[in-house]
Amino acid sequence: AFVNGDQFDHLANDIPEIFGEGRQVVGMWSWELETIEGAAPVGHRHAAQIWGTTTFMADPFRHLPVRVEHVHVPFTEPVSSGRARHDFAPLADADDRFVFGVVLDHLSITARKNPVAAVRAFRRAFPDESRTPDGPMLVVKTINASRCWADHERLRVEAAGRDDIVIWDELLPIGDHVALMASFDALVSLHRSEGVGLHLAEAMWLERPIIATDYSGNLDFMDAESALLIDADMVPVGPGLRPYPAGALWAEARLDEAADAMRRLVADPDLAPRVGASARRKMQSMPGEQEFIDRMSTLLGLHQRRLRLDRRTADAARTAGT
Repeated sequence: AFVNGDQFDHLANDIPEIFGEGRQVVGMWSWELETIEGAAPVGHRHAAQIWGTTTFMADPFRHLPVRVEHVHVPFTEPVSSGRARHDFAPLADADDRFVFGVVLDHLSITARKNPVAAVRAFRRAFPDESRTPDGPMLVVKTINASRCWADHERLRVEAAGRDDIVIWDELLPIGDHVALMASFDALVSLHRSEGVGLHLAEAMWLERPIIATDYSGNLDFMDAESALLIDADMVPVGPGLRPYPAGALWAEARLDEAADAMRRLVADPDLAPRVGASARRKMQSMPGEQEFIDRMSTLLGLHQRRLRLDRRTADAARTAGT
């Protein structure tokens, strides 16, 4: 069952057999803040263990009276459809322009993904008076705009008056989504918080340099060589962003640093491929599927069970032989 911590009590009431005798129930819960204080209570008493897929997602639960572990989920190399840059409508006339990309799902809480910051940083980096027809572009690719129209309209207002900033809402097949990210020259994520940041890992596999906030779950697989990390100040979440408590803190990336990183990528033709190559090497060095299986097996005691079973089988065979 894919159920977050605040729904575990309901799950136990609705499907109690999941928590039956002899079962090991693990909570692999998503949470994008440093603390769960002030948030909806989590049903930790129903879980034998809680696993966080990044250290950032494990740490908020460590004060609970239950075993908490970091279990890295492998980031497999994404597969592109092979669709070319010019096949995507916003990039049809991009030619050799340097294209910065932002990707997000509005339902993942737009304020957390913070695409407005990327637009503002781009406008600082390349103000109106310095623009040229073959200058850099910013494409902000979203989904679910119709379900979060106020957030999407706010984003459009930020980009108003700039034909080099494209706001594009469309749901793509996964292969095309990968091809789109491969068509960007760099990815920008000035997020306020990421539990994991799967799209960032995918872009790193694709050798895309990333300008990213130096905060939260992405730091499990990013460092100063494999990404352009941007310092941030911690600020309150504020009201109206459930399920996050208003008094909790998250990051506000420093826009001047982000703008400087954008200018450096455009000005130095060696920087993007160098960071991109380091990013791919970082992905290749991360734990893979077998390490994930071994880690789960160890935490669940499956290795010990197999050893006990093998011993019983061997003992039974010896007995039968006599």
